[in-house]
Amino acid sequence: MRVAGGCWSRWLLAGVLCGVAVYLLLHSSVPVGDKEVRVSGGAVAETARLRSAVEHNDGDFRSLYRLGLVYYNREAFDDAIALWNKAAAMLPEGNMMKTTLMDIVKRAERRKALIGRIEELEKVVDMNAPPLDEGLELASLYIADSRFYSAGELYRAMTQAHADDPRPWAGLARHVYRQGRILWAERYARRAIALGTTDEEVMRINEEIEKLIQLLAEEGYDELVKMSHPAG
Repeated sequence: MRVAGGCWSRWLLAGVLCGVAVYLLLHSSVPVGDKEVRVSGGAVAETARLRSAVEHNDGDFRSLYRLGLVYYNREAFDDAIALWNKAAAMLPEGNMMKTTLMDIVKRAERRKALIGRIEELEKVVDMNAPPLDEGLELASLYIADSRFYSAGELYRAMTQAHADDPRPWAGLARHVYRQGRILWAERYARRAIALGTTDEEVMRINEEIEKLIQLLAEEGYDELVKMSHPAG
């Protein structure tokens, strides 16, 4: 059965508009007393007013949602999840806002597990002499949590403490390549390859950058390559 293009477009538009409506409803201003509480970029203003709204109006799921954001931003994940579950329970099955809230709860649970594991590893990873296995795991979790500077510093510490192991060099190559620092990525990738890495992504990065360096040289940018690409 073929669905006409116009009909499909209308269904797609309806789905998009419905999603936007849910977002706006969850993020619209929440009346509290004679003022409003507004949410901007995940930051919740007037926390005390929100708490008061929740205490005196259990049926206001939007206040529950916003107070959950307060706790989430403080990494008080259990409190946030409890409030969002309570808010979702107020809505009927099949309601799009309920589905959205339950998705938010799942993401909060994943972030809780991520932060918990990071905190566990930070207790055993000494930046002056980081253990390799725990350090590699922690660096990857830092990246997952968008702590890119911390990941880079940890990778560098591991290349010093475990200079003859290809894994920290490979991790550092991938990390700086994703940041667009391609010439440094090529240097670290070559080091990992020289140490016997089997990381396919690192070998691909090295090949791509070698081609780019050749193109730069052919276009007359050989001096730039020499200045930007350290030897060794």
